[in-house]
Order: sequence, then structure tokens, then C-alpha cells
Amino acid sequence: YGQLRTLDQLRGMTSRSFKKRYAETGGFMWRQVTGISDDRKRELAHLLDSCTFRALKVDWRADLPPQTNAAVHVEMTDKQRLHYQTMLEEFYVQLEQEELTVNLVLTQQEKLRQISSCLVQKDGVTHWLEEPKDNPKLQAVLELARGAETKFIVAYMYKQSGQLLFDELKRRKYNPAYIRGGMEPEELKREKDKFNGDPTCRALV
Repeated sequence: YGQLRTLDQLRGMTSRSFKKRYAETGGFMWRQVTGISDDRKRELAHLLDSCTFRALKVDWRADLPPQTNAAVHVEMTDKQRLHYQTMLEEFYVQLEQEELTVNLVLTQQEKLRQISSCLVQKDGVTHWLEEPKDNPKLQAVLELARGAETKFIVAYMYKQSGQLLFDELKRRKYNPAYIRGGMEPEELKREKDKFNGDPTCRALV
């Protein structure tokens, strides 16, 4: 809504009327967006097509080498798999002495993503399911890093995962740069410059 309003494409439509027209809702009092209305998908696609375009890397940076994608399959630990299955089938997970229960499918999906990253968040507190040495995603990154002949970038979803990656790569002498939410422009530039210009900086988290 915000981007389309900035582009003056909504003819005075409010955020509430935009949501009512294009969004499917559910959850508590039907206020949570769960998808795009099937009846309006074509209309919304036409609206977006009229004022946007896809900028492909191949068109804008022909000097870059071709992109090669390779899937890395990571097995969850037994503890992760148990929590994952319980959340998937019964919508709850047992955390030490307390239980976390969810009601919405969207919330369940988010918790499943967290479990796949070896953590569960409840009331702003992060509960790690495994120690770093047993965290499958972290160990997969470190294994790939050992075989990297050039600098590399590691993307993360949860800030706690980012901090864990940064700490481990720093401990292993990769001298990583670190970009995270809420950074000041000067701090962001400093980390980018470190990655681009410092030969001892092998990684960007």
C-alpha cells in the first residue's frame, strides 16, 4: 500500500479500504492478513504491472559471472525433529519448564521456521534448542566457509542467528563484517567498506 500510494496509483484509497479490497484475512477478529483475495489477484497484478518492472541482475550487471545455485541439504538434530513434529501436528512446543502453544497456522509456520534454525522465541526471549557445536545450519555454514577460496556473504533470518554466525566466524579468524537492523548510515558504510576493502575480512554476515 505504501509504495503504491507514493506512486499515486490508488486514487485516494485508504489503507483500510486497500486491505478490504485485496487482502484475505483471518485470525483474531479476522484482522490478520493471510493472503491475497482470489477475486482481486488479477486486478492487483494489473495495477502493479502498470507502475513497476523487474530489474534482473543479468540486465543491469552484465559484467558479473553467471549465477550458480546449489542446494545444501541440512539434517535437523533429533531434538529439533521432535519439536518440529510436535509443532506441526499439535501446535505446541515444550521449552524446558514451560510450554508454547499457538493457535494460527501462520504463527505455527513461523515457529517451524524458528525450529529449523535451532531456536524458539517466546515473549521476546530466545530459547536455543542446541549448542553452537550441534547447530546444523551453523555447522553447514562453517563447512562451506572452510572450502571458500574468496570472500563470502551469509544471509540470516533471525537477529539471534546473525549474532551467532558473527561470533563463530570471528572466533575462527574470518574477521567478519556484520550488517543488522537499526544501524546508523555511517556504521553501515563502515561495515560495507570493511568487507570490500579489508583483505583480512573474509565474510559478511
